[in-house]
Amino acid sequence: MRWRVESASPTLGHIDPWPFGDDQFTGVPSDLRRTLQQQRTLFRDAIAPASPTFVAIDFTNEKDGLSPLDYGAPALRAALRQALLRSRTASHPEAPDAQTYAHELESNLDGAKTS
Repeated sequence: MRWRVESASPTLGHIDPWPFGDDQFTGVPSDLRRTLQQQRTLFRDAIAPASPTFVAIDFTNEKDGLSPLDYGAPALRAALRQALLRSRTASHPEAPDAQTYAHELESNLDGAKTS
């Protein structure tokens, strides 16, 4: 499901700082907040008992005049990093400590971001 922030309020643009880290969505227009809450409920119900992670992103076209163009990308990278760490810890408990792995992972993600 895709909902553009600017569709909810064309003059609003991207909300800064990024407000989508929890289910409260402080500062988010009410229509968008309801849509995101409904989306999260549907996904949680569909894949229960798994515990999904939600990240609101908007990879904006430059012609839209909104910045940043990768709105929510830092939160997406953080969520991916955490999911990989949880997966690695669960599947390889004897592996090097999580902090070392997290640092290596972050370096790889940063390298991919600039490529």
